[in-house]
Amino acid sequence: GSVPLFPRGAFDIGGNIPPGLSELSNVCVHAGWFEDTVPAFFVGQTAPIAFVHADADLYSSTRCFLRVMGSNHLLVPGTVVLFDEFTNYRGWEGGEYLAWHETVAEFGLNFEYLA
Repeated sequence: GSVPLFPRGAFDIGGNIPPGLSELSNVCVHAGWFEDTVPAFFVGQTAPIAFVHADADLYSSTRCFLRVMGSNHLLVPGTVVLFDEFTNYRGWEGGEYLAWHETVAEFGLNFEYLA
């Protein structure tokens, strides 16, 4: 089998918020696992999302927030999704790329590549 580029735990910071992040006035930190924090983050969000900077690093985290946005009808024609790690690295087919294509299939979304 293939060896993952980022082994389990590679992004673990022990549950701590990175130094200085919580002091920023334009940042609201939602500490916790994606599956525990993302649904609450979108509660009350009814307006479609215009732009998403998808920087979740892992398939599971990316799939989590895409599924929440899809199930809440927040991804609409014209929404731009920018992935930071979509292709061109070892194992890309099982990361953000796969999460996006599963979301597209699950919610019947249409898309085009911009770059």
